[in-house]
Order: sequence, then C-alpha cells, then structure tokens
Amino acid sequence: VICTTSVDITAFIQGYYDEGTNGTVNPMNSPMFNEGVTVDPTDCDTMIVSLMDAVLFTEVERDTVILKTNGTATASYSSSASGNSYYIRLTHRNALETWSSNPVLMGASGSYNFSSLDTMAYGSQMVLVATGRWAMWSGDCSNFGSPGQDGFVESSDYSAIENDSQNFLFGYNVTDITGSGLVESADYGLVENNSQLF
Repeated sequence: VICTTSVDITAFIQGYYDEGTNGTVNPMNSPMFNEGVTVDPTDCDTMIVSLMDAVLFTEVERDTVILKTNGTATASYSSSASGNSYYIRLTHRNALETWSSNPVLMGASGSYNFSSLDTMAYGSQMVLVATGRWAMWSGDCSNFGSPGQDGFVESSDYSAIENDSQNFLFGYNVTDITGSGLVESADYGLVENNSQLF
C-alpha cells in the first residue's frame, strides 16, 4: 500500500551559492545554521515544493522542505498524487519562483533535478553558477508568502535590501540574499545586476 508520494529535488539558489568558499560537495551557504535557526550545518534554507495541476496550473499539494547545502531536498505528498502528472513549483523567500519545464509523472518515489540544465526549468528560467550547474535567480524578496512577491527582481526588492543594509540588519532575514547573516552591499549588488536583466 502506497501511503505517500515523495520527490527528491535537486536545486540551487544563486545568492547562497559559493563553491569557491564552501567546496563542491556542499556549495551553498547555510543561513539557517549560521543564524542559529537550526543545529545542522547542512541545512541551507526552507523552500516550498508544490505540485501544480498540469491543465489548470493551480496548486494541488505543497510541502515545506529544508534544502540542504548540497542542493537536495525531499518533498512528500499524499498517495493520491501517485499516477498523475504535475508541474513542480519551487518557491523560496528571496528567489524567483521556478517551475519544472514539463509536467512530471508522480510515483511512490521519484526525482527531479533543476540544476543539471537550464531547460529543466520552465522557460529556461535559471542562472549558470558553475560549470554544468544551474540555480534559481536570487533577489525577489519583497513580501514573501503574500501576493506582493511578484515574480520579478526589481526596484521594490532593491529598496527593501537597501533599507535593511542602512540599518545594519543582522540575522536570518529575507533581504539577506547571500545568506551571510548581514544585509550588505553584496546583497543589493546581486539584486541590481539581476534586475537589469529583467
């Protein structure tokens, strides 16, 4: 009897990615660990992984997962998802929403790797962060979890980061695009570059 459906996801976040400092095995920063949110140094950040109806594009189920510093996470859903095809949507607090390029057939277990090619994401909406490794674009940080997160990296994101950097904001904050624990010039520099790419 199948009780759940699970999907192993591989995905990276542009702002957290720093292979040069962190190494090739765990190339992302761990803002959750660095700021005392978790005790596991391989916990990068939370992410919502949703199954989206392949015709209506509405959310069918979602799971909030912890993305590891090596880019992996496992999402679990009810057994009713098995045997159906869904788009997989990734939502993160300061990255652009990203969907799978095509609907994915769900089984008792499966996997989907967003990072192997830009074409694994709908509209090839990924950024190259290392040879053969693609990531979600960083910078869409204003009003995460509400209708205000608009799917664009633009002036409202830049303003939110600039305001927090002028207040020397430390800790686990949505405007900390690099996951360093401090909202600073590196964060709004990345957003400024990405916003100019529309």
